[in-house]
Amino acid sequence: MGRSGIWRPVWLGCGLGAAAILALLSGCRSPGPVALRLGLVSWPGYEYFALAKERGAIDPAVMTLDLVNFHDQHSQVDAYVTGELDALAITSVDAVRLCGMAPQRCPVVVLVIDESRGADQLVGRATLRDLRHFRGRGIALEDTGIARYLLERAHQTAGLPPASQLRLVLSTPDQWSRLLSQGAVDAVVSYAPFSQQLAQRNGVVPLFGSDELPGEILDVLAVDPSVARRHPEQVRELVEGWWTARRDERNLSRSIQERLARSQGLSLAQFASAQRAILYPGLHSQSSWLNPQGGRVAVTLAAIRRSLIAIGQVPAHTPVPQVSRQFLF
Repeated sequence: MGRSGIWRPVWLGCGLGAAAILALLSGCRSPGPVALRLGLVSWPGYEYFALAKERGAIDPAVMTLDLVNFHDQHSQVDAYVTGELDALAITSVDAVRLCGMAPQRCPVVVLVIDESRGADQLVGRATLRDLRHFRGRGIALEDTGIARYLLERAHQTAGLPPASQLRLVLSTPDQWSRLLSQGAVDAVVSYAPFSQQLAQRNGVVPLFGSDELPGEILDVLAVDPSVARRHPEQVRELVEGWWTARRDERNLSRSIQERLARSQGLSLAQFASAQRAILYPGLHSQSSWLNPQGGRVAVTLAAIRRSLIAIGQVPAHTPVPQVSRQFLF
């Protein structure tokens, strides 16, 4: 995966007099297409960005979209923190975590991609369905906010021992099947498509999931605030491209669904199963949820911030991501 070539803005002088007034009204747009680097990990809802680029749903005269794919969320977050990405598709939990790691680049949430309703899971052996029996047992997880958050909520609501009484094994998705096979861990904090793959290869079952936390775990498009401010046309083009690709998948042939499943390393049936655990809010819901004043996303992000501070995942002074609906078409 290439991580070189950090995006740099191209500036256009705004001139004086009438030209200056026109520039103010138009946002002083940059000449020609603007390059934007979007970081992605494997997740069904994120595939629509790649589909949008493939099908020409993003106007190359407006924006050059560089999709940077990562094998794990930890690497994706690091790339944003170090300035190698302009935007990323990420969970609401890790959007807050980003603000703790790089408060000067605390992102703007401009789109709710989906809500996880069972697609984020603690999966493990069927004999361990009672989470109280996990004291001292090994659980594999990525070094991400969402993984820690899911464990904490399982502790608060389902009897899982606190993290201090678990043997946590920080790892990446490509290691999980081996860790389970070798008996190094008894469970994994996983998500689609990896949870489906682990079920097939290792026979694990869901023990706890986001379906037990309605409204808490969202996937969002998070944008560097300076990029959102300087290039609103490009951000809007990216949002509209995602919507177009999502509409095409619903309205067009089976071949598009097969392409999405193949990209996730799943059969069509497995992909359909993963999609059933994901809610894609409509445009009306988007506008309501993204209301900066008391909308669902703003409330959820504030609650997540409180939880992450309580478990020591972010400093107490961590800001909350801004929320904006100005990029909805």
